[in-house]
Amino acid sequence: MKPFVIGLVFSVVAMTTSAQCPTEPLVLGSQDAIDNFSTNYPNCTHLSAPLYIDEVDGVINNLLGLSAVESAYLIKIQNTHIAQLNGLENLLSIQELWLNSNYNLIDFAGLDLIANIDLLNVIDNTALESADGLGSLSQISQLNFFDNTSLTDLTALSQITQLNGLRIAGNNLTTLDGLSNLVSVEGEIFVSNEQVINLNVFSGLNNLTASLFLWNNPVLTDVSVFQEVTQLQDLVIVGCNQIQGFQGFENLTQVAGIFRLGFNPQMTDLTAFGNLSTVGSLDIYENDNLLSLDGLEGLIEVTEAVYLMDNPNLMDIGALESINPQGLQQVVISRNTSLSTCDNDFVCQVIFDPEISEEIQANANGCNSVPQVAARCILEVPQAKPLPTLDLWPSPANQGLNVLAGGAFIRALDVYNVQGELIDTVRYTADQTLSQAELNVSAYASGLYFISINTDRGLVHSKFIKR
Repeated sequence: MKPFVIGLVFSVVAMTTSAQCPTEPLVLGSQDAIDNFSTNYPNCTHLSAPLYIDEVDGVINNLLGLSAVESAYLIKIQNTHIAQLNGLENLLSIQELWLNSNYNLIDFAGLDLIANIDLLNVIDNTALESADGLGSLSQISQLNFFDNTSLTDLTALSQITQLNGLRIAGNNLTTLDGLSNLVSVEGEIFVSNEQVINLNVFSGLNNLTASLFLWNNPVLTDVSVFQEVTQLQDLVIVGCNQIQGFQGFENLTQVAGIFRLGFNPQMTDLTAFGNLSTVGSLDIYENDNLLSLDGLEGLIEVTEAVYLMDNPNLMDIGALESINPQGLQQVVISRNTSLSTCDNDFVCQVIFDPEISEEIQANANGCNSVPQVAARCILEVPQAKPLPTLDLWPSPANQGLNVLAGGAFIRALDVYNVQGELIDTVRYTADQTLSQAELNVSAYASGLYFISINTDRGLVHSKFIKR
């Protein structure tokens, strides 16, 4: 029996030892509470419950009492007087580490061994100067640095190669050096209120399809690093005072979500987006010197909404005429005080589609209200360029209908019955665009049909009979 009894004793001791860590969220509100942590929780090395360190009961100036901790679920350190993180030298991994409003914190010394963090939030630590102390950090999912107004140096982060999300905003960074070894960002890149001129640090990213948010970066002029990008989830460039053009996005063909350009006072040139064919929502607003949307002629599909608002010198939106509005929810053209002509093919289709909500108001005369634009659409104001002549055969059609668009390239076909209901749609991608197409009509009921053909020279209409 002795071996069994001894084994049982060891099991009880082990269970007792493992049970010494807190099992509920714990707040350490004073220096004494931190100093007594190892006494109150002997042999606690793995924290599974959240730990909050906050000066609710007195000044906290060091974390030495936590030296036994090797891993943790969540540690949030806020409103303390610590200058460094000494005391966490044995911490190797943690799911979430929050450092908020520790106004004496200057770097991350004390975390020198940590290799794995799922979420690192560093917010409003106004004396923080660098990421020194994070040199071993290699595995991380989400990295956030917000409003650390003395932070100028991220070079210690050079071991990081993959991220899900990167959010850097309101620090004092003139360069993002330290992130140059990134090869993958899956979720988003958010850079805001930083003094960066370019984003060349991201040159190593492969197959970037994440969301890209560039917000209020006053000296940013160069986005050429993204020249290999072909698809993004979102592209938002707002409040970048020195941006004039977007050279670097010449190969971008699709933005699945939001495509937004706003409050860019020097922006005059959209030609870098010449290959863009599909966006979720098109949002162009408050760009003081934007005269036209030239560069967006290749855009044929917007799946959610179009917003053109408060661009005081915008005079020409003809580049949007090839957009097929099918499936759109809303179009707003508002307060573009120099815009007098907006009755292009796209806008005219929107106005007469009862499924699409439209608002046209406070632009120049001629584009000042929905009825005004509708009247111009009905009167068929002459097109700026001649529309192609359609040739459809055979007539009547039985199996296939051939469509030839007079030298223009066909981007999409829509077929309506005599009740005006859409019954068939064919879309062609940029590399499928054809000068001649064949539509399979074998399943159509006999009768008269109307066909709308979106080409690179505008939208043309015709009709045919199914036998």
